[in-house]
Parts: sequence; structure tokens; C-alpha cells
Amino acid sequence: MSGRGDGVARFALQLAPRQARLVAEALGLRPYGQVQALMARLEAWARDWTEGIDARGGAAPFVLDACELALVVSALSDLPYRRVHALVRGLEAQLAALRPEAAVTALEGAA
Repeated sequence: MSGRGDGVARFALQLAPRQARLVAEALGLRPYGQVQALMARLEAWARDWTEGIDARGGAAPFVLDACELALVVSALSDLPYRRVHALVRGLEAQLAALRPEAAVTALEGAA
């Protein structure tokens, strides 16, 4: 988890390009007004990822606040389980590694 001075919890998540495409597909099934800003940020992150701007040589994490994360997980739940279960489990593992209660707290809103 990362934080800024505004008190909003933010989660820096590692996504592979295939995972990012799955997130974009799931968000694309939601009403445009609900996901517009998040989709724009995801597209910018993907563009930066492919250009390799991260000086460490790896992909920069995609940073979401708790509401955005809940929206992503909720959107993923609209897709068939066989397509998203590995991604959701991976996100849960990343959140658990950040802070033990983060996975439960952030994902409760999507249930």
C-alpha cells in the first residue's frame, strides 16, 4: 500500500500486459461514466509499460485507490470465473503482502 498526504489508501499492483487487458475488458462492460477516468489511467499506464519508462527496468505498478480497486474486482466478477480466477487470486496475494487486512478491506466492497 502506498499513501499520500490526503489520507486515501492507494495500492500499487503489479500487472502483466495480459492481466491489464483482462481488467480493461471487464471495465469495458461497465457504464462508460463509471469507468472513464480509470480506463484512461489504465491506458496511460499500459502505454508507459510498453515504452519501458521505468528506470529500474521493470514495469511500474498500477496504482489504485480502494474505490477503484473495488470497481476493478467487481467488474472482473462479471466475467467467467475460469478467465479471471488466477488474476483475482494474484491481486489478493499482492494485497495481503502489502498489509494483511488490505485484501479483506479493499475487496469487501466488491462482494
